[in-house]
Amino acid sequence: MEIRDEFEDFIPKLDVFRDVKFIPISALNGDNVVTASPHTPWYEGPPLLAHLETVHIASDWKPQRAAFSRPMGEPPEQPNRPATA
Repeated sequence: MEIRDEFEDFIPKLDVFRDVKFIPISALNGDNVVTASPHTPWYEGPPLLAHLETVHIASDWKPQRAAFSRPMGEPPEQPNRPATA
């Protein structure tokens, strides 16, 4: 809980996160990664993978598109090559 408290104090400074979900996991032991862990009886939420399957991908804020980027599938412009003799 100490890490969570510190992160909650830090999140507002980033000004990018809208929804943050805290899930206690241990990748080394597999706790709360695929199934609920008996080592965290105080945690009542879903395991990590179950949560990721339900996360809404397109959030209500969209980062600005770079001026040089173009949508996938759009062909590049024709190169302008001078005729050679």
